[in-house]
Amino acid sequence: MMLMRYIAIVIILFSLISLVGAKECFQESANQSSITDTPNCGLKYDGNYGGDENVYQNLLTLGVQGYYLNYTAWHDGNYSTLSVIVQNKPVYVNYSIPDNTTGAKWSIDVPNGESGNYTLPVDCLNNIFSNILQIEITNDYDWTSNVSGPGLFHASCWDYHSSSWYEFWTEKTANVWLYEESMWWTIPSDDVVNTNTSFISDGTKSTLKLTVGLLSVALFIITSLWVYRLVDRNEISLKQVLKIFVYLMIGLLLLQLIAAIIIRL
Repeated sequence: MMLMRYIAIVIILFSLISLVGAKECFQESANQSSITDTPNCGLKYDGNYGGDENVYQNLLTLGVQGYYLNYTAWHDGNYSTLSVIVQNKPVYVNYSIPDNTTGAKWSIDVPNGESGNYTLPVDCLNNIFSNILQIEITNDYDWTSNVSGPGLFHASCWDYHSSSWYEFWTEKTANVWLYEESMWWTIPSDDVVNTNTSFISDGTKSTLKLTVGLLSVALFIITSLWVYRLVDRNEISLKQVLKIFVYLMIGLLLLQLIAAIIIRL
């Protein structure tokens, strides 16, 4: 039972280090920078948007007028404008994934507060041949007789592992309108360009990282040799060996956690 507690502590410490060492970066648009974007994250703006613009022009024959036909409103960065997502006529957005991204959330803004951030599966981000995240947005509701009717939205990303669309969000909304969509990227802090004033110089941070790394390796090697000697003399049990290494891992993780906190100052 005690051993399981130690293992749980190790897992928690790993999680804390992961949180300390990562940054959430907001990106408003796939193809142009915005003042709302998180700075110094290495965001890329060579993505694009797609869909059948003619669908919107053809709606004129149905008597639909005004801002509903603003084809680009759903990605213009203006949260007061909107686009209608036409039944079974999907729209697409392709984002260039920032280097060393470890996770991502897609953000959608639709009427009446039915908005949110949705975690994307890693198989939509990991592709050795491309750094493109592909997202498809569809609506099942035939609203031609009622432009303010409810919508049944779906959002999918291209799964590079299964070579198919993976639906990660579906929701019945009060309207068929879409205000905006955007991205949140999770990027390790070491890969985020830091231009802010710091209490610690970059040279000192590099030295600290190197020192902590070498100290961790040295402690592990010394402990391993000491335990091997004890085992060879039959002076220690397997349970005691496990305890020693669990304590060692906890100590090393605490050391890494403290160093990570100091480096971020």
